[in-house]
Amino acid sequence: MAYLICVAIILPFLFALASCTDIVSFRIYNWHNGLILLMFFITSIIAGLTLDHYISSLIAFSVVLVGGMLIFALKWMGGGDVKFAAATAAWFGWTPELGDFFFITMMFGGLFTLALLEFRAYPLPLWAQNYRWIVALHHPKGDVPYGVALAAGALHVLPSTQWFAPLLR
Repeated sequence: MAYLICVAIILPFLFALASCTDIVSFRIYNWHNGLILLMFFITSIIAGLTLDHYISSLIAFSVVLVGGMLIFALKWMGGGDVKFAAATAAWFGWTPELGDFFFITMMFGGLFTLALLEFRAYPLPLWAQNYRWIVALHHPKGDVPYGVALAAGALHVLPSTQWFAPLLR
């Protein structure tokens, strides 16, 4: 039961929460990414993962974090997004699902960016001008809250991973 709660309820909630906080504040907090990693370790213990799985997850986390730091240094992505991607990569491990996660994330990211550009092309309605986060999201030179795409990619790929195998029997 605890495994089901972690994988099917808490983790998707944390992904959705990261997406929402990124839209509203253009931030994904360190405590949030820490919780995603903590959930990984708790669920790993409950599931009885082997040392190979831990190593695979550590490699995925490390590669994504180091690669993300380079992307952050180039100012192509925010630091919270990089840490969110790395914490999420730990859940997928160094598996084909990690590649699926990044491919789906890029697709969602492209679609979301196009939708955001279209939204920014039109004047903001008067009622929306009372909401600072909508005004910030509408700013023509504003950032793209990429946590939305990362969460969508993770939620799309998660059911096809080893984590959901016991739930689908």
